[in-house]
Amino acid sequence: MHRTLRTTVLTAVLLLVAGLLGILPTAPAVAGDAGYYGAPPTGSCFDLTLRQTRAPSTSEAPVDCTRHHTLLVTAVALLPEELDWGSPRSEILAAVRTICPPAQGSVIGRNQLQLYRSQYLWYFFAPTRAQQAMGARWFDCLTGVAEDTKLTSLPLNLTPLSSRMPDDIARCVTAALHSTTCADTHAWRSSWAFYARGRATAAAVKRAADRTCPAHVTSRRFLYSHWDVPGWRYIVGCYSKTSR
Repeated sequence: MHRTLRTTVLTAVLLLVAGLLGILPTAPAVAGDAGYYGAPPTGSCFDLTLRQTRAPSTSEAPVDCTRHHTLLVTAVALLPEELDWGSPRSEILAAVRTICPPAQGSVIGRNQLQLYRSQYLWYFFAPTRAQQAMGARWFDCLTGVAEDTKLTSLPLNLTPLSSRMPDDIARCVTAALHSTTCADTHAWRSSWAFYARGRATAAAVKRAADRTCPAHVTSRRFLYSHWDVPGWRYIVGCYSKTSR
């Protein structure tokens, strides 16, 4: 038996050696460039809530990364010349996606299957209206770990993706079918993820899950979800029923 879980990597989910050694904040790429007015340094940290990440920008200042924080800035970049903050959101998101996911991968690793089995997500902020009025064209990429209702506290050095991630990073699912970390109360745990070829229609995803998940879960019942990735393929996640 199985159930489906609809999950998304928030976009509204960014160097590996640098991530392991600890990233030091750096100044914007072009000192004095009005486009970077008000931009936070790459490697800086923020202590924000999950609700705050849903806003288009933040006026909060970075915090000391050795203290409590929930987000790490992994990149700061400028909008392409042909875009501005009044451009269609789809075009802005397309530009942001060329920077933020790779920057996140530089810090935690680039294995997409392992990423899908984690609760690492990426976010971005645009400049505030006041900063935009001063010519700011930057956006920053941030990475964090989300539970169903909050962002978790991050360590100074982010734990890299692996096949055996600790509970405070690994993806689990609540009884209400919300993704969370396995350190939080949950009813299902991510046990496996794999690539399936083709277009991710509901029927195709179900067939792929029915064919592969039973051999990789620890319970008779299982949950599955999928994530579209570039190319003629998608990722399917398999989840085992747990007692927690």
